[in-house]
Amino acid sequence: MIKYARPDVFQSVPGILLWQIDPDQWYCRTRKKQVLFHYEGKNSNFETKHLISIFAPTNFQTIHQLLNDFSMTRLQAIEDFLSTKKMAMAGVSRDPKKFGGAVYKHLTDNGYAVFPVNPNAERIGESTCYPDVDSLPDETDRLFIVTPKRETKSVLEAAIKKGIRKVWIQQMSHTDKALNLARENDLELITKECIFMYAEPVTGPHKFHRFFKKLFGQYPRQGR
Repeated sequence: MIKYARPDVFQSVPGILLWQIDPDQWYCRTRKKQVLFHYEGKNSNFETKHLISIFAPTNFQTIHQLLNDFSMTRLQAIEDFLSTKKMAMAGVSRDPKKFGGAVYKHLTDNGYAVFPVNPNAERIGESTCYPDVDSLPDETDRLFIVTPKRETKSVLEAAIKKGIRKVWIQQMSHTDKALNLARENDLELITKECIFMYAEPVTGPHKFHRFFKKLFGQYPRQGR
């Protein structure tokens, strides 16, 4: 049973409600009943529906700050990642009909410089293909990961070793181990988001999907 509610705590984050069920249980959702996290115990992780799982804070002030960061910087982080129109991409497929190939084609067709990583190809399209993350040019500062889940953590480890700080793990490529690793190394991480929804031009079903995410309040907000 909920002992008390504190929706007033999030006055600067409209539409977010937080309850403390007991000293070690927190529950947070939007007014549209979209669960953001449910936390039980000081050593648990939040289970989030969005950006990343985050270590459990221990008081309202910390949670308040995290929710502010969560709701107001996600779109800024995405825009920053795409702003240079230059990135490495791990998981590029030689087959343009596969997801990794389709993303690569969309990006390169629209002016992005993409350094493809695929150990099984020497070239993809007009670009030299790198066998692994360690082989990428030293100036590489951001990496888009669209690998099978079983490979994501090892690719992320290589990115950390390479000194790459900005990482986008494509929706459905993330794993808990990879997210924990990113958090432990304080990476600038985007995950559980599809790049097709943000890399302009957004067309076809992705444009339709983006419209409904905005309509139902699921699209990241621009920070103030």
